[in-house]
Amino acid sequence: MITGIPKKPTFHIAGIPVFVGGSAWLISLVWAVHGAWSGSPYGLIDGLFLFAIMLIHELGHAVVSRRLNLAVHRIELHAFHGLCVHDAGSPKKLAIVAWGGVLAQTLVGVPVALFALLWPWSVSPLVSVFLEAFGWTNFMIIALNLIPVPPLDGARAWGLLRPGGLPDYERPTEGHKRPTRGYKRPTGDYKRPTPGQNRPAEGYIRPNGEHSLGKRGERGEQQRRDRYGDDDLVE
Repeated sequence: MITGIPKKPTFHIAGIPVFVGGSAWLISLVWAVHGAWSGSPYGLIDGLFLFAIMLIHELGHAVVSRRLNLAVHRIELHAFHGLCVHDAGSPKKLAIVAWGGVLAQTLVGVPVALFALLWPWSVSPLVSVFLEAFGWTNFMIIALNLIPVPPLDGARAWGLLRPGGLPDYERPTEGHKRPTRGYKRPTGDYKRPTPGQNRPAEGYIRPNGEHSLGKRGERGEQQRRDRYGDDDLVE
C-alpha cells in the first residue's frame, strides 16, 4: 500500500525506530509541486519543516514515556499526524505523556519566536520560512492539538487538571481476572469464607489436635456442669 507504514524503520533516534509512512512522502511531493507551481522554491522545505515539528512532538511523548518507565516501541509519521507507540499506563501517566509533546514544541517555539521578533524578515527567504514554521505555525499546531476532542492530545492532557486528579493505577486488561473471595494466599492461610461456603461442622478436630464441641456442645456442657457439678457422673 503506497500510503502505509514500511516494514523496516526509516531511521532511528535514541534507539527508537521511526517509520515514515507513504502518505508523508506523498504530501511532501504535493507541497513541492504546489510551491513550484506558485513560483516559490521553498514548498518542499516548508513541508520538511512541518514534519520536523511533528517529529519533535512525538519525541516529546517518547521522552516523557521513558521517564515514567513506559517502554517506547516506535514512532510513526503520517501526512497530517504522528504516533508514538508506548506501553499502557495509568490514566494519570497517559495525561502526563500527552503534555510531553506540547512541552517539546514549546521548548522549540519560544526561542524561535523571540528570535523572529528581533530578526528582519527580509534578510533571507529561507530563514523567514524557518522562523515562520517553527515559530507561529508551531504555536498554531499546539493550540489545535490541545482541543479536548479525541484523538487529539487535549482529550487526555486536560484531565490532569481536573479536581481530584486522575487515578494513578493501571486498568486491568481484558483477560485479567481478579482473585475471588476465599482463595488461598501464598502464605498458606485462607481468607474469610464467603456466605455460600460451608463452615466446619460442630465437634470438629482443631489443627492443634484438641477436640472442639462447638457452640452448642459447649453450651450443653456448661448446663450439665451447672446442674450436676464439675465432677463427672459415674453410672
